[in-house]
Amino acid sequence: MGIMALLGTGMALQFEERGNGFVYRANRTGPARPVSAEERARFVKRGGIDFLIHCVAFGLCMVAAAMVTATFFPEGGEAGGFVLMGAQMVAIGYALYRSLRWSMLAPERALADRAPVAPSRPRPARRKPSPTRTSQPRNGGCLLLLGFAIAELVGGVAAGLLTFGFLDLTIGLIVPGDPRVRGISALTGLAVGFVTTILIDRRCERKTGSSLLDLFSYFH
Repeated sequence: MGIMALLGTGMALQFEERGNGFVYRANRTGPARPVSAEERARFVKRGGIDFLIHCVAFGLCMVAAAMVTATFFPEGGEAGGFVLMGAQMVAIGYALYRSLRWSMLAPERALADRAPVAPSRPRPARRKPSPTRTSQPRNGGCLLLLGFAIAELVGGVAAGLLTFGFLDLTIGLIVPGDPRVRGISALTGLAVGFVTTILIDRRCERKTGSSLLDLFSYFH
């Protein structure tokens, strides 16, 4: 498997083998539109390239966000800087998801005039969280899982930064000069970030039947 095919795994999940070719289902639930093996390979490769571009863009956006924060808070370590950085991360994460979603649905736009060979699948029913760990990913559109993955990553970090900045600013005003304020704010920010990630993951499990944190065992 080439590197681009590996990076295009999210795109490949929307294709199903059928007969001598494949069918494409947008977000794994749309109408099944026939495609050849060559077309699938081309879409998957393009998906891998787009994913790589988004990874680079994410890094550049983070650098730009840090530069913006440094412009307004040049001394560094200021509470307002953490709040600004957290807010920018939320905006970057949302824009990243919208752009990736548009990229992942490129085959749907390209194949819009191709008659489907099977109707759309009904949306999977919500599943109750299970105490047992799954051995592999379960139901749920790949775009929805992608959105939750970005939300867990960006949401957890952003919540931690925003909490740290808010507490460091407010407690610092109440008890100025106390060296313990920053430590307390940092520990609270870490706890809030962790809890935020867990809550988003539980929401993901209720919506899709899959826990992204549990899925790590599938890739081990």
